Amino acid sequence: MAASTSNPIRVLLLTKTCGYRHDCIPALVSAFTSFPFEVKATENSCELLSLSRFDVIALGHTTGNFLTQEETDSLLAFVENGGGVVGIHAASSGMSTDAKYTKILGEVFNGHPPPEWTTLAIENSDHYINRYESLPAPDSAPDSAPVCPVETKTLPASHFPWFDEVYTFKSHPRLAEGRTILLSVQKDDGDKSDESAGFPLSWTQMVGKGRVYYTALGHFDEAYRDSWFKGTLHRAIVWAAKKE
Repeated sequence: MAASTSNPIRVLLLTKTCGYRHDCIPALVSAFTSFPFEVKATENSCELLSLSRFDVIALGHTTGNFLTQEETDSLLAFVENGGGVVGIHAASSGMSTDAKYTKILGEVFNGHPPPEWTTLAIENSDHYINRYESLPAPDSAPDSAPVCPVETKTLPASHFPWFDEVYTFKSHPRLAEGRTILLSVQKDDGDKSDESAGFPLSWTQMVGKGRVYYTALGHFDEAYRDSWFKGTLHRAIVWAAKKE
């Protein structure tokens, strides 16, 4: 069941940065405010000290040590008691030495190669967040991207090309218990082990009583104008709020 517009999901979108600041943050905010939710976008992390009026906290490209310990404790308590968290792209680079913050999103950013075309694979296609009406449009990549080298006609129905930064993490996301992988990037390096055949870039997990969704995608403005990616974020919020 989708959320009713008469009782909209209440979302706090935090885009505070104390490190690298992504140029796409305004596009992210625009996408969120276009959703049929009650969205408060802010750069003020003090909002995390009073979260009872929100259903979902979205961390949009939050970088560096952007939270105080009191704010981190409040966010962790929120999700452990049943609140939802949605983390987007660089959110996994924030608070990188804080175990409580890492517990929420699950992984710590460890770097990325230059932006590139990759082949993404849908996993757990029956998950609510993965109920796609369509896959990314050709113009989902920025104008600066090279021509897509992937022959889409040869791909399985569950695979599609996407242009982005491909994040790596300090531990392998597939090794965590109780995690549901939603998207992985396909490697072509000859290694067919479970860990390298598809490196996870998006997942869900429970933290206490709360639901957490994270995606490593979303470096460029164009992602937040793409109906596939916007739809994914929309369903992620609904799922995190337990309103599906």
